[in-house]
Amino acid sequence: MISKNSHYSLEKLTANSKNPKFLGEVFAFAEQKYGFVKRQNFGEPYIEHVSNVAKILANMNVDETTIAAGILHDVADLHGREEEKGAVLGELEKKFGEEIATLVERNSDLQRIYYSFHAGRKESVLTSAKAETLRRMFLAIARDLRVVLIELA
Repeated sequence: MISKNSHYSLEKLTANSKNPKFLGEVFAFAEQKYGFVKRQNFGEPYIEHVSNVAKILANMNVDETTIAAGILHDVADLHGREEEKGAVLGELEKKFGEEIATLVERNSDLQRIYYSFHAGRKESVLTSAKAETLRRMFLAIARDLRVVLIELA
């Protein structure tokens, strides 16, 4: 599923980590969940995208929890159904802990806010609905800056 170059980089990333077994388990879980699914707007396999996110976050010298959340950041929204999202977040919490599940959930919320804000780009007026969207986005950012780092990576 992962290209040869990405696979080598991921092996290097996990080997250089403080807990290679943990990141290996995160990657294995991600491969299982993402499978061969491609990102809708880019055509790139999700697993390639999150591998790149992991490398960027590692280069930022963030902790392994943030890297793990970066790898898993699209898992909850993969199929777009709210009931599946809750089940996946529960599975993440059980397997990797509350902190990672919370980061993934907040990233999902931030993505949803961002895309809802940009849905009506043609409007140049800041409506009360868009102002509320911005307020929620800033609140998500204020709760944990790592959510923003994951999104930017």
